[in-house]
Amino acid sequence: MVQAEFDQDYHAALELPSTATPNDIKKQFKKLALQYHPDRNPDKDTTAKF
Repeated sequence: MVQAEFDQDYHAALELPSTATPNDIKKQFKKLALQYHPDRNPDKDTTAKF
């Protein structure tokens, strides 16, 4: 396991403020997961982000 992958700011990765509620985090995660999912968007850049 690569430790560097887990040393990031998850709020920034989800484009949320650090004061976001758990419900806001859940909604944003689902939104971005659908946006970058390879089955919904065949672009190679989005596949790498997913």
